[in-house]
Amino acid sequence: MKKNLKIPLLVVVCAAFILQVLTLSLIGITNKKILDSYKSTQYIWVVLYCLFLFGFLIAIFVLTLKKTKNSAYVSSILCISYGIISLFSFLTISWYYGIPNFALGIVLIIIGSIYIHKNKENYY
Repeated sequence: MKKNLKIPLLVVVCAAFILQVLTLSLIGITNKKILDSYKSTQYIWVVLYCLFLFGFLIAIFVLTLKKTKNSAYVSSILCISYGIISLFSFLTISWYYGIPNFALGIVLIIIGSIYIHKNKENYY
């Protein structure tokens, strides 16, 4: 992946990783204080969702650091997949964690789409 796309991608992936850690650590506290309703099933879904996104982020990070052309292509596809999944995080988690996930998802979709668009002749 070219440096002009690799640096913003790594910054967004690190920001998404920090956001998922904050979501996991603060979801119980914020749900008790703001919503006055805390259900264990909701917490289980949030934990599963965040762990799923952790897996995506780790795969994107590892594939981005590799120097091969195919790993960059797979990384861009994973970026688009992560972006689509994180667009719906405000439904799964809540709006105050979902809005930053939504913004990061749009940025990752844009970065992945730009990389695929600029290098599409190498894969046909």
